[in-house]
Amino acid sequence: MRARLIALIIVAGGWEIAARADWLSATVLPPFSSVLVSLVRQLGQHNTWYQAYVSAWAIVVGFAIGTAAGLLFAATTTVIRALWTASEPVLYYLSSLPKIIFFPVLLLYLSTGIFSKVGMGAVSAFFPVAITAAQALHEVPQVQLRAARSLGAGRRKLLTHVYLPAAAGPVLSGLRLGLAVAVTGVLLAETSVASAGLGWQAMQDYDNLRITDMYALLLFVFFAATAINAGVGRLIRYLTRYNQATATRLGGDDRLQPGAPLGGGERLRGVRERSTR
Repeated sequence: MRARLIALIIVAGGWEIAARADWLSATVLPPFSSVLVSLVRQLGQHNTWYQAYVSAWAIVVGFAIGTAAGLLFAATTTVIRALWTASEPVLYYLSSLPKIIFFPVLLLYLSTGIFSKVGMGAVSAFFPVAITAAQALHEVPQVQLRAARSLGAGRRKLLTHVYLPAAAGPVLSGLRLGLAVAVTGVLLAETSVASAGLGWQAMQDYDNLRITDMYALLLFVFFAATAINAGVGRLIRYLTRYNQATATRLGGDDRLQPGAPLGGGERLRGVRERSTR
């Protein structure tokens, strides 16, 4: 935390010095102090919070839809292995494409209103969630699955009592990444076609040469995203604390002993190696 704070101070100080020394034009890089003043002023305005509400609504709804679709896809391909074999190359290819290319298609089906931004958030979140969840579920060792089946566990029991505990850590990390790209996708879509939202407001400031206000708005987005990311990280550590404590008790060995709860790709591979000895 201290190192991050020092890095932030260095960046802010360098920004202020570069602007005051006229190394760059004020229309390109206004002083950091002026940006902070503008940020404080905008935080006191109702319009700023309204634009934040519009963007947050699109991000949350889009992320929820993309997450649900990604988890459903991962669960389905876990049950139907042939579907994963057929869809894995296509999924990786599509995930490597910039998601903004899907935006014109979303505009055709969802119009230029907020629902096209929701769709952009859903498409952006789907791929990291689906890929990380599917990979984590497919890394569950077969020895544990066979043991559960020998005790009479059906598909639902396997999913809830074997797959989900084993894949909890990677899946939550995928959700964290999905949220980050959903924020990026929604704000990027708002800069293209929108009538409200933080991305739209930033473009309005740019078009009217309110560069300081534009930087202040971007700084607001940065602080909000940093706070959300930190909160999600703490939540992940809390939810996976049992797995972390188990790994610590094992003396830092990533390869868990038989019967120990699982919490990551490396440990899953460790169990697989031990089971094949």
